[in-house]
Amino acid sequence: MNNSELEQLCQYWQKQLGIQDWDITVKFGIPQGNNIASTTTYLNYMEAIITIMNDEDYKKLHTTPMGERQPIESDLIHELLEVMFDVIRREHDQDSKDYRWEQCFNKLAKSLNNLSNYKGNNNES
Repeated sequence: MNNSELEQLCQYWQKQLGIQDWDITVKFGIPQGNNIASTTTYLNYMEAIITIMNDEDYKKLHTTPMGERQPIESDLIHELLEVMFDVIRREHDQDSKDYRWEQCFNKLAKSLNNLSNYKGNNNES
């Protein structure tokens, strides 16, 4: 997957999640905090930057604890969910990286990805 395909996926999922009003930059790179992906949100401006580990390293390193390889799309959805819920998370949690939020985002992202009929060239919804 290249940056252009990643951007297309992001636009598709922004539309599915109803957050097209956000200006979101998504790119392959080195995520913050030794993570697979990271998001920086600027709530006042409704802007976010999502960085996902480059495709080759992702394929080598990212598997679930059960040994399953998780698709990049699931991590992208996870990060977009973080954008959606960041304002609530900041209002209610002193620790914005609470594992309960992360678990919720992981479950939602996996479910949405499984329900999706996205085939790489079908961006209608």
